Amino acid sequence: MTKQELQKELKEKVKPGVKPSDLRKLKRSKSAGDIPATPASQPKQITQLQDQVKFHAETAQNYLQALQTSQAKVSELETQLKNNPPTPLLTEPTLTHQLDNALSARHQNLKD
Repeated sequence: MTKQELQKELKEKVKPGVKPSDLRKLKRSKSAGDIPATPASQPKQITQLQDQVKFHAETAQNYLQALQTSQAKVSELETQLKNNPPTPLLTEPTLTHQLDNALSARHQNLKD
């Protein structure tokens, strides 16, 4: 191979960000994956990462707003509960008494 042919081959393979040592690796492994990403792809990666950061920031903000709304509702309900305690439902002795009366009335109707 002449010197001019070698220079021509190197110019075809050399791109911004590729070191001569990377070319040797490429020759040995015959794999394009050994060549590091060119600096031209970095702006694309930066843009993708910025988009991801923006998405996660918006998601976190939405969760924060939902949490604040829920906490406000809990506080409101706690205040209502303190100001207006719930009336007790039928207590067990009262319920038992009412059931006894109902059974007695039915029994009396059956006798008549």
